[in-house]
Amino acid sequence: MARPIQGRSSTRRQLFVAFEYINRCSLKRWKMFTEKILVVEDNAHIAKLIKYNVEKAGFKCITALSGEEALEILDRELVDLIILDIML
Repeated sequence: MARPIQGRSSTRRQLFVAFEYINRCSLKRWKMFTEKILVVEDNAHIAKLIKYNVEKAGFKCITALSGEEALEILDRELVDLIILDIML
């Protein structure tokens, strides 16, 4: 598992690491399955970028722009993985 990286570009680097992990996993054994990934990110532009890459890797992606919205989604749907921005 990747460690948090300190510095100005830490968010960009963490996104890159997450995308690489998703792509590697999807290519190995989960390509084109219907696993759902919930992305909780308060920045709409970053959420859109993550959603694009997750869907490109072959997963279904649901986004939430707040913790409250994420909890509402989790009440309605079962997800396999949550990508959470801990600095919400």
